[in-house]
Amino acid sequence: MAEKIKVGVVGAGFMGGMHTNCYVAAPGAELVAVCDVRQEAAEKLAGPHKAKAYTDADKMLAEAGLDMVDICLPTNMHCDYVVR
Repeated sequence: MAEKIKVGVVGAGFMGGMHTNCYVAAPGAELVAVCDVRQEAAEKLAGPHKAKAYTDADKMLAEAGLDMVDICLPTNMHCDYVVR
């Protein structure tokens, strides 16, 4: 089987949880990082999947070796994270 796509999720709210469940269930994806400004929320979502929790998106982008980032934030916050 081909290498799995390493996924990071920004936003550990409702949508982040929904998207995370999809990545965990997808055979071609590996959830490796979750980022949220609320440390507890990031850890709660990342922990069961053995992903690393971050509170700083730039640090996650620099360290996690991601192939893909899913922005699960309110729409008005997307642009700031997409241009990174």
